[in-house]
Amino acid sequence: MSQADMGADVDEVVGRFGRVVVTRLEPGADLMATIKDVCRRHEIRAGVVLSITGSLERAVVQKFAPGEHTVHAVEVPGPIEVSGHGIVGRIHAPEQGERPFSFSGYVHGDVYAHVHLTMTSATETICGHAMPGCLVRSHHPVSHFSVMVGEVEGVGLDLAYDAEVNRLGNGWGVFHRLTARPDHG
Repeated sequence: MSQADMGADVDEVVGRFGRVVVTRLEPGADLMATIKDVCRRHEIRAGVVLSITGSLERAVVQKFAPGEHTVHAVEVPGPIEVSGHGIVGRIHAPEQGERPFSFSGYVHGDVYAHVHLTMTSATETICGHAMPGCLVRSHHPVSHFSVMVGEVEGVGLDLAYDAEVNRLGNGWGVFHRLTARPDHG
């Protein structure tokens, strides 16, 4: 199907599921750092965070300021039970070099993880965009907290940075760039 058949607002690349990496996190581990580390170690260029299940001491999530294009981090105190999902890829911003950009401090070539959590405490249930600082909680020295990351072969998913859009204030300057990649597995 061509892009014209799908409509101008759709861009797609067809891939297939490859490996699935199942990871158990230790008490005190940082959820986002662990997901990124899994993707680095297994060289996952595009994938899906299929499942996040466990308990956190605390969560840190992005929150949008009402009516603005600004975000800030909010700490959600624990103990909280969490369930989550997301996507993983790479950061594509060669013009930034080693200089971090955006609220998340992205750096060209690094792993990109866009993860949403549903969190339940004793008093409320909330959802949020996970940030570094989501720390695993466990009563047992061996945690039951687990994450499953599924690789999507044949696809490149990059969070790309458009400095001109960002400079003009017409948006945030970041977008997903999809590419077909030769199979590697």
